Amino acid sequence: MKVQNLYLRSSAVLLFALGLIKIISSFGSVPVLLDKDEIFRISNAHLLQFAGGVEIVAALLIFSRIDPYIRALGQLGLALCFVCYRFGLWWLDVPRPCPCLGNLIAWLRLSPHQGDVLAKVALAYLLLGSALVFAIQSLQGRKTSVSSTASTSLEQRASLVNLDS
Repeated sequence: MKVQNLYLRSSAVLLFALGLIKIISSFGSVPVLLDKDEIFRISNAHLLQFAGGVEIVAALLIFSRIDPYIRALGQLGLALCFVCYRFGLWWLDVPRPCPCLGNLIAWLRLSPHQGDVLAKVALAYLLLGSALVFAIQSLQGRKTSVSSTASTSLEQRASLVNLDS
């Protein structure tokens, strides 16, 4: 359980940081920000602002005290949205790398290709980790519900035996 919470917290920090970087870099002067996104047909700057806001909200929800199952499910859903977006870019054969990390690539002095690989690694971390936590939480939830059902039926049988006596 501690490892799952540690993972959820680390992914929330990652989402919060990336969301903040996206919002900050969306106000930059990089020419790609003025280009229209190939999927949503809005400027990359507006897309970064929206995506950054969603990531920050998701991070805050993951930091909250709600059930780890719900936190993992929300993060898994968000990661799957990112996968669908990347699949759409691939499907449309968009030649340039995804501007997912905004100006972070320039700040870290990385090539666009290196930045794209970094974004894919972050996505894999979010997707695989949240899927694993979700699966573990699902299995633990089933065990709990099965054992509580079994104990309830044992209690019912015991009460029936007491009635017969």
